Amino acid sequence: MPPKNVPPPDPDADIPEETEETEDTTSFRLSVASVSNLPCPLDTSVLFAGICKSNRTSVVAESENPEGYELAKDKFIRKTDQDLFDDIVSKTLDVTLCDAAAENAVIGTTKLSLLPLLHDQTEIEMEVELTLTEAYHIKWWPDKEAELAEAAGKDKKGAPKAKAKAKAQEEPQEIIKRPEGFVPPPTVLRFAVRVDQLVGPAEDREDWTTFQWKMSGAFSLPERLLTVGLANPATDDPSLQPIRYKTIFLGTTMDAGCVAKPAEEKPTGGAGGGDEGETAEAEVTPEESAERYSPSIQFKTNQPLRYRGSSFLKQFRTMLNVAGGLWVYFLPEEIPSPDPKKPNPPEVGALTKHFAGKAWLDLRSFLHPGERLINDRRCPLRSAAATQEIVPDEATLEAANAYVKVSFELRLAPVAPPDPPVEDLRDLVYARPAYGKFPASEDPVEMYREAVQELLVTLARDCTGTSGANVASALQQLKASGSYEDIQELLRGAVLRVFRERMRKCTTAIPEKPLKGPQRSEWLAKAFAHLKGLAGPAPEVVAAPSDVPNRNARLALEAEISGNWDRAATRLQSRLLLAEVRCKPSEWIAYGKFCARCEGRRAAAEEALKQAVALIASGEAPDSQEDNQEVDMMLACLMLDRGRTDEAIAVFKEWHQKEPKEPLFAFLLGLGVFLADEEPAYAQRLLKSISSSRSDVSAYCDCLEKLLDYSQAGLVFTFLDQCKVIPKDVLDTDARLILIDARASIVERDYEAAAKRAARITTDLAAQADPLMVEAAWTLQGQCHHQLGDMERAIQCLESALAVGRKITDPAFYIRLGTVLVSERRWPQAREAYLKSIQLLPTAEAWSGVGYAEYRSDELQMCYEALREANLLDGERSDVWTMLALFHLRTECWEQATHCFQQCVRLKADCAELLCELGTEFAKASSARGDRDFAAFAAVAARAALDVTDTAAGHAAMAEAHAAQGSIEQATQEAMLAMEAHRDEDARKAIYERAVQWCEDNHKQELAEALHDLYQRLIDDEAAAP
Repeated sequence: MPPKNVPPPDPDADIPEETEETEDTTSFRLSVASVSNLPCPLDTSVLFAGICKSNRTSVVAESENPEGYELAKDKFIRKTDQDLFDDIVSKTLDVTLCDAAAENAVIGTTKLSLLPLLHDQTEIEMEVELTLTEAYHIKWWPDKEAELAEAAGKDKKGAPKAKAKAKAQEEPQEIIKRPEGFVPPPTVLRFAVRVDQLVGPAEDREDWTTFQWKMSGAFSLPERLLTVGLANPATDDPSLQPIRYKTIFLGTTMDAGCVAKPAEEKPTGGAGGGDEGETAEAEVTPEESAERYSPSIQFKTNQPLRYRGSSFLKQFRTMLNVAGGLWVYFLPEEIPSPDPKKPNPPEVGALTKHFAGKAWLDLRSFLHPGERLINDRRCPLRSAAATQEIVPDEATLEAANAYVKVSFELRLAPVAPPDPPVEDLRDLVYARPAYGKFPASEDPVEMYREAVQELLVTLARDCTGTSGANVASALQQLKASGSYEDIQELLRGAVLRVFRERMRKCTTAIPEKPLKGPQRSEWLAKAFAHLKGLAGPAPEVVAAPSDVPNRNARLALEAEISGNWDRAATRLQSRLLLAEVRCKPSEWIAYGKFCARCEGRRAAAEEALKQAVALIASGEAPDSQEDNQEVDMMLACLMLDRGRTDEAIAVFKEWHQKEPKEPLFAFLLGLGVFLADEEPAYAQRLLKSISSSRSDVSAYCDCLEKLLDYSQAGLVFTFLDQCKVIPKDVLDTDARLILIDARASIVERDYEAAAKRAARITTDLAAQADPLMVEAAWTLQGQCHHQLGDMERAIQCLESALAVGRKITDPAFYIRLGTVLVSERRWPQAREAYLKSIQLLPTAEAWSGVGYAEYRSDELQMCYEALREANLLDGERSDVWTMLALFHLRTECWEQATHCFQQCVRLKADCAELLCELGTEFAKASSARGDRDFAAFAAVAARAALDVTDTAAGHAAMAEAHAAQGSIEQATQEAMLAMEAHRDEDARKAIYERAVQWCEDNHKQELAEALHDLYQRLIDDEAAAP
């Protein structure tokens, strides 16, 4: 019987559209504006398909430029889920222009990717040029179309020729003939797709990707697997095998695999002995031979693109750092026989389970910057069958050297590609306009500097015997030596010349009218500041350090103490660029330890250690047994923590064989063998050999301290919790072990757990524990509570550490104590804590703390001295420059305040509290002096504070800035935002009264009423709140 007509599959069947809009759906609204430049008048409609079900517009009557298309269903609704995200990245919206009069024949088509709707835009308006099909493109040349229709036995519209009589009765039609070289205008379709909001998840806006993988086949498989279930393997079609093959990777499945015949027939030797054929065959590798001449498993379809968000990328990067690859699973499955009378051979089911396999796809190449593609990588297969599923005496995947070929591609590289090298460094410099300047004043300046130099020489010569170094005694010495009048006259003349030059260029001075009052005082202050700058570096200008390496190391330590890891990393990287530093392996080891301590930089630790290894191997650095041991141990511990146990054990074993009595090598080797889970008895012997006594754990503590030095908290937890070498009663009572456990929790940033562990020493074990351990436990608790934000408890713990009685010599301890005291507004105690830190080690962090505490205590002179010291130690601290600007505004040194604020802007200050206060002070100064520049500075400072964190104080400062600039409407808006954000009723009232005053002063009654309504509503809401 002839086969029945089977209808084609419905392309819309697998598209999961919704019928109603809900909160968890997305509506895609479609519209068609017009089509222009058709080759002839046509009845047209537009069909949307692809990512949506087929949706056709109404038919527009014959026209060369049709418009007014309407859709009965102007949108399609999809559930906002993973399937939608996958479809958006893998499918397109297919738009087809159809000829309605010719059974919807295709005139032209285009495809549109909806990818921008995920995270970039909510509307796509397209104006695309259609590529016409051949049948409609020829209509631009009616004469040629007529000739082709004549030759085909049809009329112009494609109908068969009529009889001659009927044809003779038709009216003759004029056929247009195009000129030679005629180029038709493009046919353009205009349409749009819109959504109400971005389709993709909000948490993925800045960090998302797509991936796609392909299985090119499985090769060199055991013959038993390829032939099982076939009655006659030599002649039967291998695709009829009752086995379906599927692969699984990254949670996605490809399950259309079947046995395929060899791609080529294997060549045989020639008649003359076959030497030439044997030579050609010898050049083919075993893998090439298996792929060309042997049966294989091939998959009919490839995996589509898949969308993945920020959580996937975070896990993927962690996988790259820890494991370096993923498993690809190869799973044969039996296909049940469709005929119950002819069941499959009984061995088919058992063999499909026996030959289940997995292949390791090494993805470490993705750690290279810019790498995002792996193409046709051969991955050996190994058995994944359970022990009970293995068939005895049967071939295995490993014995057959079976493998799969896998390709994998990401949309973006996990590690960003490096920036292209700059060919001309001048391209990095901003072009600046040439400003008009007064003529230079080199002569008076040079004379003044010579006078200052002469004064210094005279002081050094004539005042060497002065004790106490005060001004009065120096003047007496100068007068006694007879040099006082000469120096006075020389310096006075030089100062007068500079004053005359500045007065000549002063734009505010009026000829024949002397300066008086505040104008005179301001001019003299600026002139004095100018003279100080000519004589030498200004107090806030830091000279270039002579010892750059040590300075970078000191600043990196300061940044790490204050928790500014990025700045510490930048300083250490700058240090490693210096020729005298980068050639030392010990410096790279120290940088590797720093990276291991940093959250988010642990992948860089291995690269730093590899750099140290390269320096040692090249012989550029002097051979050091200590450096060799340290880099090998830390690198091996990193590999052990990331699951690369075989590599780590090899390193530990080599050092253990060199020095079998060294406890550290035996400890690490035992820990590695334990984690490999291959020889547990051997691991226990190694670990127990460290200490001869059950209760003596000092050797174990030394080894664990070394692991903490490498920031390997996971290995510390593994030993303490899993190895069962130290008895539980010792673990619970030994203070040093408990402290190590707590420190390991700090490395993992689990401050709450660390505080609880350390508290056991200061409560249960305080009586019998070493005072050193008790002090360390209190200090650690203070650090943890500081990180958790419980400042009062942090102060109690740190003060308890001081009460133990030992003299603490760690400057970081006093800096941390000062920080928590500042947060509690205990200014005198904070200043004392910072000063104790300075006595141990002068740091910019401590001096900055002193300056802040003194500023809040209104001790402005002491504040200024402390800030100068901080700036001398580190001239790139934005918080110090901000406080200096505040100090100069408070003391009305306007030029110095401007200079300090410019440094704040250059360094991108991020201290929101100080920036808010600075903005407010600039606004006050602007109102007092009528200086528009200060009003602009106020706005810049307030905006910088809001960029750091959106706070009520930031909006209040911005309101002050707008008011100083005369923008009352904007000032009122910012004041209203500040009022809504404030929880302090007094502060809210102060902002309200200030804003109302602006409105009344500028006759803005409507704004004042709006402020009053908001203020009253906030009061009512607060009263109604439970």
